[in-house]
Amino acid sequence: ITCEEFFMEQDIKHILVVDDDTRLRNLLQRFLRENSFLVSTARDADEARFMMQQYKFSLLIVDIMMPKESGLEFLRKLRVENSIPVIMLTAMGDVEDRITGLEHGADDYVSKPYSIRELVLRVNNIIKRVYNKDTKRDKVLK
Repeated sequence: ITCEEFFMEQDIKHILVVDDDTRLRNLLQRFLRENSFLVSTARDADEARFMMQQYKFSLLIVDIMMPKESGLEFLRKLRVENSIPVIMLTAMGDVEDRITGLEHGADDYVSKPYSIRELVLRVNNIIKRVYNKDTKRDKVLK
């Protein structure tokens, strides 16, 4: 059994944090791990794509302003073939910026500065909604 298969059996969700700021990546990794998530990190879109070929992730947290390829461009390309939940994390907090992020396919948009507790709640809410195994709500009323 691989490490990833073990975590999948335990229903531990794997999050990929994509941000060029090493300090922020490490901080997010620490807080998310403290909240029972398996967390990997990538410093840019290319590294994120490589990681996504190696591992299965439950959710991505992506910074918008990254070198070479922006988080929005990464998200646009990702949405061509992948519907994984994505939270955009950025210093660009104007209404138009949030709208652009959501139009590109983000599931949520969090502006810096932010509360880590709020971010964890947003992550939990998306994961519960997307990966909820409770099918009672999905039953057809007869």
